[in-house]
Amino acid sequence: MYFFYRYNRYLEVLLSSYKDVVLNVNGVEEVKNIKARNYGSNAVIDITLIIKAQLKFEQAHAVATQVEIELKKIPDVYEVHVHYEPHPTSC
Repeated sequence: MYFFYRYNRYLEVLLSSYKDVVLNVNGVEEVKNIKARNYGSNAVIDITLIIKAQLKFEQAHAVATQVEIELKKIPDVYEVHVHYEPHPTSC
């Protein structure tokens, strides 16, 4: 049982560090959801961003692409799947 606690704590810290990277990307309002899974010894990250609703499609896509680029700079990150939604109060 102790192993699972330590492993889960490790995952929480890892996901928190990924989230910190994402929140420093210009255009990201918040992180709605973030998950990671193993792919061999690497990580595949699924993330849902909240961005300003006023952004044009191309701008929103550029934000998502920058998030992907920043996360892939982390050594053990293999792939990143980014989804984005408009900020509900900025419509």
